[in-house]
Amino acid sequence: MGLSGVCKKNNINAVIAGSVTKPAMAMVLLFLFSAKTFSENAIKNPLFFTARGDYGYVLPTNDLVRGENCHNKAINEFSAFSLGVGKQTVGAHAWEQLYGFPAYGVAFYSLLPEYGDELGYPFSLYGFLNGAFYRWQRSSLVYKIECGFAFNWKPYDFDNNPNNIVIGSRGTVHIGLRIAYNYWLTKHLELSAGAGFTHFSNGSYKKPNKGLNLCSPNITLNYYPKPKPEFYSLAHIPPYPKNHEIFITVGAGIKAVNHENYPPKHNIQYFVVTSSLAYMRQYAYKSKAGAGFSVIYDEWGGSDIDEDENGKLISVLGKQKERFAVNLFVAHEFCIDRVSILTQFGYYVWQGMPIEKKVSLNEKIGIKYHFRNNLFAGVSMLAYNFSIADYIEWNVGYRIKAL
Repeated sequence: MGLSGVCKKNNINAVIAGSVTKPAMAMVLLFLFSAKTFSENAIKNPLFFTARGDYGYVLPTNDLVRGENCHNKAINEFSAFSLGVGKQTVGAHAWEQLYGFPAYGVAFYSLLPEYGDELGYPFSLYGFLNGAFYRWQRSSLVYKIECGFAFNWKPYDFDNNPNNIVIGSRGTVHIGLRIAYNYWLTKHLELSAGAGFTHFSNGSYKKPNKGLNLCSPNITLNYYPKPKPEFYSLAHIPPYPKNHEIFITVGAGIKAVNHENYPPKHNIQYFVVTSSLAYMRQYAYKSKAGAGFSVIYDEWGGSDIDEDENGKLISVLGKQKERFAVNLFVAHEFCIDRVSILTQFGYYVWQGMPIEKKVSLNEKIGIKYHFRNNLFAGVSMLAYNFSIADYIEWNVGYRIKAL
């Protein structure tokens, strides 16, 4: 990648241009919908306001960050802040106690990278869930999960921003994982100190999409308008009645692919459809595990790129059988009331592609919401090599449940 791009000053308060990617919107809307359900079931949970500051390290996972940019300097550091509002559960329902009296809410996040001329100055809207590993009288050790979308990136442009191989779209997914120690300073103020990891990617919806990965210590201050909440426990939580479940799932996504003979300016988007059948065994309130298989139709399989009579690049699809693959997987779900965080590890046992084959080992992470009629909906990201996104899939399905 050359350094021909011209550095231009980017206004931090620039007007948001373009729309957020649909997969990212689906993810955050699903998260917020689950939070709404939680609030309806726990109406006495106290409100709090939160503010966090981050100052940390940009992982050198691509050439732009390592120094191939208009400054010829590595992008090592960043600062960020977030503001949010949430509810703290107090134990009125069994699921609240099982997950360490978690807090949930929504927040705004602003990222200020070092040398942001080519990356932009993005900001995010995300939902969060904070749970406790352990609580003491005035303190707690907690984990924090964030899921949402970010926008206002300055994406790759072949003519005007050719060095930004990190992000090829104006909108991306925002995923954050954190651990912290919380301490009550007063009856209204709680101080939190910890560290975390944040990932930004568009799931290969548009290329290039190397993604941005951040690690940082952080300080958070939570303000409760009402005094420190008191937690209480139900007299008895019965053991979970173990059950068997069969999941039937269908999903779809869009992926962008660069053909090696053409620059990223000319990436082509392809349609992906999946159908899955899985057996899961829920053995505890929090966990279920199992295995299954997926049949995947991927337009990219065996495809090529050509020029039409007007010189416009077009995709030439391969034979129909070349677009199919069969994937076997093992799966786990971390269950939080009606919401599940899904992880899968898979292996393609058959692929129809004659030349450009998928990497055999693959991973999937996603979030699902279960409705009361055994229907569910979710959004997932399929990846390989534990770092490269293949596509984002949004899906629906049906659960057959038996003891």
